[in-house]
Amino acid sequence: MRRAVAASTQLLAQRTLGTARPRPSFPAQCFSSSALRRQEERKWSTPLAKQLFEAISTTGTVPLASFMRMCLTGDVGGYYTGAIGEGRDQFGVKGDFVTSPEISQIFGELIGIWFIAEWMSQGRPKDGVQLIEVGPGRGTLMDDMLRTISRFPAMANSIEAVYMVEASPELRSAQKDLLCGPGTPTTESKAGYHSTGKYNNLPIVWTQTIKSVPAESNKTPFIIAHEFFDALPIHSFQSTKIAVKPPPPRIPGSPVPPTPSQSAVDATHKMEW
Repeated sequence: MRRAVAASTQLLAQRTLGTARPRPSFPAQCFSSSALRRQEERKWSTPLAKQLFEAISTTGTVPLASFMRMCLTGDVGGYYTGAIGEGRDQFGVKGDFVTSPEISQIFGELIGIWFIAEWMSQGRPKDGVQLIEVGPGRGTLMDDMLRTISRFPAMANSIEAVYMVEASPELRSAQKDLLCGPGTPTTESKAGYHSTGKYNNLPIVWTQTIKSVPAESNKTPFIIAHEFFDALPIHSFQSTKIAVKPPPPRIPGSPVPPTPSQSAVDATHKMEW
């Protein structure tokens, strides 16, 4: 009790004489209305930049693959999912890059001939053939392929459906106009969106992922992906040493657990960052 009274008396004396330890001070602007207003009025280069900032501020650092996925196919300003809606086209001379199908129709026609040769090598199946393109862009490659295949009725009649795996609604619309014709109606199902193609009235089906394409043993799928894998999100890993834990307590008379070998100690564990 005496110690508490003495401490209180000493603190009162320090405050009276001005020798008390100063309290930590915070800048007034941290809590000012003008600072909050500046934060709200902050200008962002794109809506996506603001979304990335908010995501990182909320959850901390994000994996590289998640960052790339948001930039490429995010709902807000994704490169492939928002460019056409903003009046910008990624493809062609006026776009960001030009792919082989956009340069000459010969490329797609030769790919179509190659598919016909592969169909023949598979025993010329009469039905159940699936043509699948992943990342079809504006649909130019598939259009050139189908035009070529239509000259070979035996294979054209064996095609069950053409599957276009595309995440961008804008690109799906551009593909539909090219493969089916502007104004062609579409119907929605569990697999995706359906329409009728202009070549041999083949069914054209759009799905967001390749998992939505029916996978059955009696089907003959042909898959093509042109300049697709280099545009996918990638995972980045860091090599770290595996920590060797001390052995657990052993019951007397039980077998001695093996000692970790040096190769196991020196092994590396891959951890994403």
